Parts: sequence; C-alpha cells; structure tokens
Amino acid sequence: YKVHPNVNLYGAGTAIRTNDTELGFQAGVIGHVPLTNKVNGFAKAGWGNDIKQTYQVGAQYEVRPDVDLNVYYSNDKTAKGLHAGVGYSF
Repeated sequence: YKVHPNVNLYGAGTAIRTNDTELGFQAGVIGHVPLTNKVNGFAKAGWGNDIKQTYQVGAQYEVRPDVDLNVYYSNDKTAKGLHAGVGYSF
C-alpha cells in the first residue's frame, strides 16, 4: 500500500502444508528512491510470526517496465547474506 511516493506498506501470508498446515504472516515497510533513470535503491523491514524479522537493502535495475534485476543484502533468520534475483510485476 503506497503511503508516500517513496514508501510502501506490505502484508504477506504463508501456508506450509506438511502433516499439519502452518500459517504465517508478515507485515512491513519498504522505502525506495530513484538512483538513475533505470536504477532504484530500496530498504525493507518486516516483522511476523513465521519470518520473525527481515531487513534488506539493495538496488533494482529495470530491464523492461515489468521485469527487473535486483541485488540486495538480507539479514533474517534463514537467509542472511548477499542475494540476486529477477523480479516480474503484473
């Protein structure tokens, strides 16, 4: 949810099915700022019950209006370190 041109709030849910179904949630805030016409910097902080705390800082490069490449540093319980990926918006 956009609360400011450079600040969004988010909410997410998870459902993991093994023998029992485990439900989780996370909520947080994402701040972003244009660095060049195709590169955006961002910082993200989130809190929840299954993914307790998540902190990220990184940059996204726009390949197309709906596809971006991203690199970020994440500090959470299971995925600490430098990450890279591809994002698709629809």
